[in-house]
Amino acid sequence: MPSSRWSGRRELKRLTSAEKKQHHSGRKIAGVAFSVLLTIGFIWLAFRGADLGRMWESIAMSHPGWIAAFIASSLISHYLRALRWGVILNTIKQGTKPFHLFSSLMIGYGVNNVVPRLGEVTRAVSLGELENVSRTSVLGTIVIERVLDIIFFGLSVIIAATLYTGDIYQSVPWLHMTIIIGSVSIGIIIGGIITAIFFTGSIKQYQVELGPGGGFRRRFIEVLLKLIEGFSSLKGIRNYVLTLIYSAGIMFFYALTSYLGLLVLDMDLILTVDYLTGWVIMSISSIGIMIPTPGGFGSYHAITKAALVELYGFNAEISLAYATMTHATAFLLQISTAVFFFMILRRKYSFFNSRLFRGFSNDEQ
Repeated sequence: MPSSRWSGRRELKRLTSAEKKQHHSGRKIAGVAFSVLLTIGFIWLAFRGADLGRMWESIAMSHPGWIAAFIASSLISHYLRALRWGVILNTIKQGTKPFHLFSSLMIGYGVNNVVPRLGEVTRAVSLGELENVSRTSVLGTIVIERVLDIIFFGLSVIIAATLYTGDIYQSVPWLHMTIIIGSVSIGIIIGGIITAIFFTGSIKQYQVELGPGGGFRRRFIEVLLKLIEGFSSLKGIRNYVLTLIYSAGIMFFYALTSYLGLLVLDMDLILTVDYLTGWVIMSISSIGIMIPTPGGFGSYHAITKAALVELYGFNAEISLAYATMTHATAFLLQISTAVFFFMILRRKYSFFNSRLFRGFSNDEQ
């Protein structure tokens, strides 16, 4: 009798575990379906009523020289991001090699364009192996990077709204509410992290009390502890100053890249554009990248087109040509650079031949 009771309990646990896996799988499928539907909706919104023939004609007339400048500016911004990442990693490990930082960053970008959200894990695994540091600690610094991005992109939108000649909120009505929501969100994130740092001991104790279970609460605590660890790594006046300088440099080259995209398509011959135009377009189009669509497909195109049409008076076709050309160039640059670094590291480091990418292959099957 006791044996049958034990078997029944074991069967109940198995069933519960199976149900949990099924529920988790269902949530994943729902998430992917939502993302795909969102992408389709934004693509329809961006391309409806546009003359696609005229759009492709504009892209076909792109200047190779300006495309090269666009790519160079984009790579510099990524390299500055890698250097900033090295500063955030300082207390975990000093003297991380810029080559390892940059190659891991670009490989992560490439993976993200193929399998959304896997790029961050790839970056952590890659740098963890190359520099022999904890992957969990590295992942914590990547989370901090994301928080810094939200803060600086939010500031860039506020700066754009201040410097734009005209009433930007009248031209783009949804922007004002977006800035308010974004500012409040940034305040909540920063306040929450500061509070969490003060109560790190209590949070760790709660994690122990949750045990191996805990579901969503345990996952939330794990992410929170990674955030705390990441922010703890970013300390010292020198590190704060360097992070600020690199972040400003990243935003400068992001805006320059956006401006160069206008020159690629001779948009300066249609209307007067300058670096400030690039800053405004970069700031507003960044909202499209943050929307949960794979690689910003659709959302970037719709919002960038709206900014160029509503703020500067460009027609829909040239605006879509700009959005399509800049997005495609950035996408192909990240994929090709990721493949380039993968091939180099594959010869030098055995884990690129075995554990890391073999694991990804198994996941896909």
